[in-house]
Amino acid sequence: MGAAISLPQQSTLKSKGWLIAGSILLANLPDADHLLGWIQGDPTAYHRMWTHSIGFAIMISAVLALAARLFKWRHPFRWGLWGGVLILSHLVLDYFAKDTSEPVGIPLLWPFVKQYFYSPVWIFSDLFKSPESADFFQSLWVKHNLLSMLREALILGPILFAVWLVQRYRQKTV
Repeated sequence: MGAAISLPQQSTLKSKGWLIAGSILLANLPDADHLLGWIQGDPTAYHRMWTHSIGFAIMISAVLALAARLFKWRHPFRWGLWGGVLILSHLVLDYFAKDTSEPVGIPLLWPFVKQYFYSPVWIFSDLFKSPESADFFQSLWVKHNLLSMLREALILGPILFAVWLVQRYRQKTV
């Protein structure tokens, strides 16, 4: 989703590759919570906690807007909004993903509400991840996870393609 969100911005920027890479990185930033646990020996210890919330999206938005202002980028508010939308895209996808680990769901409205939310109907499969740091990265590449990633690509790929087509059409008409 990060790449699809970055496409409409590309017509105004010179470094389009950096924008796509940054968008993909930011859209996956909530999963950096694995690194906190990995350092302590259990990469799953903090997964789907505060980094999977609107509160985190607001924090990232504020940091990006501030950074854009400090570096004198044009439209700092837009940069902040862009980062928040990227984080929210991750939350939407995780909301519709099958979750088999406790607590089930994501703390979507943290810090305002401490409840975990999940969709009763899942679109995306869960991923198996080893709770052991030594095996974590290797465990991501098991057959089940590869099939889950393929499923995501088949669902999200057409969305990315449609956004790309619209963007291409817009560029030709301007």
